Amino acid sequence: MDHPNFPSPPARNVLPLAVALAAIVSTASAHVHWTRSNSVDPATIALYHMDNVTTVSIPAAAPLSSDRGLQKSSLSDQLTTTSDTAWPFFQPASLQTSGQQVLLSGYAHPGCTGDLTIECWFKWTSDLTSSSLEIGFQSAARLRLVRDEANHANDRLELAGIHGTRAPHPEFPGWDEIGPEEASLDTWRHLGITIHSTGATFDASRGAYVYDPGSVARIYLNGHRLGVNTTTISLTGLQVQQVSNLTMTASGNGLVVDEVTIWSKDWSENGNVTSPFSNGRGDVSGVEDALSY
Repeated sequence: MDHPNFPSPPARNVLPLAVALAAIVSTASAHVHWTRSNSVDPATIALYHMDNVTTVSIPAAAPLSSDRGLQKSSLSDQLTTTSDTAWPFFQPASLQTSGQQVLLSGYAHPGCTGDLTIECWFKWTSDLTSSSLEIGFQSAARLRLVRDEANHANDRLELAGIHGTRAPHPEFPGWDEIGPEEASLDTWRHLGITIHSTGATFDASRGAYVYDPGSVARIYLNGHRLGVNTTTISLTGLQVQQVSNLTMTASGNGLVVDEVTIWSKDWSENGNVTSPFSNGRGDVSGVEDALSY
């Protein structure tokens, strides 16, 4: 199973052509590289490396336009960063969440009811008591991660929409039952959610669009599907808008976040890609440079 506690990859050498071609076939669809940060490509809606965070803003990665950066609202506490040592490609900093942080972009994305992928790296620190994190769109889909050490009944891993609608993971039991490999403290992990949209229809009575039947999400933790391999999250009834600003909101303490990325595509290709968040673009010699972004 792929997860971010692998040792450093072996030194590069030349593979036989057949092996290299096989590696390209097996990894070309996956895009996360456990030892390299994400890059901007035509499907990138937002990417935040957290390297240049100020007390009031998080800039978007170049060459994304500056309006895709996140600005703290009047409700938000000042932003703070922390130094990273465990994973060099995260350096020099990650966002240390504390108190209440509400951030919004000036950019409004016009395709919020289409296919999407939302992902980040995160870790809970040893002083965790409770924390919540939402990443995505202010008036559309948001990946929601909640952990409460005092009351695990409050734990959540789900997709949130607007007007209080949520699409929870049907097999998520709470972080106390997940086990140390997925839920220990002070360990970086990768979290991603892919959204396959069959479309959305405007519901005048709700004043929002509602995902059409067949729209589903899939959650990946440390590169593998959470729950039984066929588990999907039904998005039927989740209310969203077609156009919305980017957002990241956090509350509580004990959470560190980095490499937040939002894409205008479903990296799982509706589940046809077995491991979209594995060692994509490969740790195999001669192959990673041949794979396109």
